Amino acid sequence: EGAMAQRTRNNLIAEGILIVVSILLAFGIDAAWDARGDRAQEAVALAGLRDDFIANRTQMDRILERHRARAEAFAWFETARPQDIAAISADSASAIFRSLYLPESFDGVRGNADALIGAGRMELLRSEPLRERLATFINLVDDADEEKAAMRTGSIDVFRATTRYGGPWGVGASSLSRIDSADLAALRRDEEFMGLVRLAYHWSYVYAIQLAGISEVIDDILVLLGRADGAESG
Repeated sequence: EGAMAQRTRNNLIAEGILIVVSILLAFGIDAAWDARGDRAQEAVALAGLRDDFIANRTQMDRILERHRARAEAFAWFETARPQDIAAISADSASAIFRSLYLPESFDGVRGNADALIGAGRMELLRSEPLRERLATFINLVDDADEEKAAMRTGSIDVFRATTRYGGPWGVGASSLSRIDSADLAALRRDEEFMGLVRLAYHWSYVYAIQLAGISEVIDDILVLLGRADGAESG
């Protein structure tokens, strides 16, 4: 009877151990599947972010180039002599005029980053530097909105100030005839108008500085995404 009781105890202990091992194994399998699911979701998130920031890089390059072109056009217009303006073609006059009131603004492509943040899933990205730079990008884009608004307001003031000279020219389907060198020369002589242009360009300059900072962050993010893709494939 004693031997039978001992065997019963041994069987119970063995069954208990087996149950514990089974539970641990089940948890391990669940954790492995969860990890696989997280990695699959991370791969999708990384692909979406890569597409977003390639688009951001392309857009930023175009906008920074146009800001440089606008700055060059303004510098020429501000210092041009009457005979310099009189010598340019109608096409050139129109291009210079457009540069005075058509600023370029950056509309960050951030759908995938916003989706991760909104879902509370930013931790899905294993790269802490990537998470930090994404947060910096979003903050910088938001911070630039004030200067963007000021730049646009200044440009609208420039646009409206041309009406006393018969403008605006070459704008929209119902526009008047294109501006010519004589029209442009009249605008250049108007110091009140030039004051509005200088104020608009001040805000454009401030905004362009902010864009340069955002551009650097975009470069950092693209590098980090490339590393994350490499770690994922490895």
